[in-house]
Amino acid sequence: MSPKRQDRAAPPPGPDEWDIRFAGGEAAKGWEQLGAQAVRNTRAAWHLMRTDPAPAARTERHHRLKGELARGEAMDRRQIEVTAGGRVWYLLDVTVWIDRASTGHTCIFDHYRLGGRATVRVHTGIGDDMRRDVYQDRRAYVWDNRFDTATLRYDHGPQAGSCFR
Repeated sequence: MSPKRQDRAAPPPGPDEWDIRFAGGEAAKGWEQLGAQAVRNTRAAWHLMRTDPAPAARTERHHRLKGELARGEAMDRRQIEVTAGGRVWYLLDVTVWIDRASTGHTCIFDHYRLGGRATVRVHTGIGDDMRRDVYQDRRAYVWDNRFDTATLRYDHGPQAGSCFR
């Protein structure tokens, strides 16, 4: 895609720096949303991808994805945790390819309806959904062990409430 009028100009990579590109339009859109939400952290993530996209030592917020999360990609797939819920996923070859950027995790249970004053426990693991317990059927953690927020919305969109720990 060629640059258009009013597009942001990114500097070319310098010596010992990586070129960063979007793998698709959704990744670019997610990156913009993430940048609007957390300017400083998004800038720090960009700097990490530019200078050290494959660090030798794994950190809590920057690591290589494995197994199902790597989605069988031929390229090395990595993640940077930008905020408690915001993430950047990217692939490495001779370029850093941002294939997904998101301001938060969304959990949708199409078949589940929560009644007034009712409670439900949301599990990230694998299991059979019950009246008070629903499962995301994931093999990897979704919730941050230090801080995360769950938001409940009405069918038509407005927020009904939220909780955090």
